[in-house]
Amino acid sequence: MAETIHEASSGHMVSRSHEGIAHPRYDDVVHRLLFIATLLWGSAAAEPLDRVVAVVGDQLVLSSDVDLLTVLATRDAQAMPIWEASLGRAIDTAAVRELAGDVSVYAPRPEQVSSRLDAVRDSFETYESFDAFLENRGMTEKDLSAILRRRLVVEKFIKRNLEVPAEDPAFQAAAAAAFAGARERVVIREIAPKAL
Repeated sequence: MAETIHEASSGHMVSRSHEGIAHPRYDDVVHRLLFIATLLWGSAAAEPLDRVVAVVGDQLVLSSDVDLLTVLATRDAQAMPIWEASLGRAIDTAAVRELAGDVSVYAPRPEQVSSRLDAVRDSFETYESFDAFLENRGMTEKDLSAILRRRLVVEKFIKRNLEVPAEDPAFQAAAAAAFAGARERVVIREIAPKAL
């Protein structure tokens, strides 16, 4: 039979078995574990997973979107030469997508998206490294396909609305003008990071 006593040296309640061995009380152990879990959860919850950096029309632009532009700049070799890794370009492309909406003329065919996904996948040394890339970003192939589809919408919009082919040296200036025009036609709100 066990008896519960207050141990003066530690200030904790312990149970003493009939063999005289001291065991912490169950309630005390549970409270300690809950306290530790709260501390661990609290520190993990304090780190944001992602951050909204702009709102373009009805679309959110996340900091991870800007980061992904950096990666895709080297991995998406089939892309038009309009992509750059910057917040400004992420906002530009969101503005174009907002204007393009669901207009079918800008919608890429499924085989175009599939081809683009295959090319990005093939840019990795192994399938394992591609899978690790997706996992590190918290994405699936379906998520990446959706992103590549949105990129194709932007490219089709630019190509259809510019009279300058992508190979022409004047293309970059014409694309910049098209992006500027798109920005003027949608409501854009950039969100500055909060100081801690």
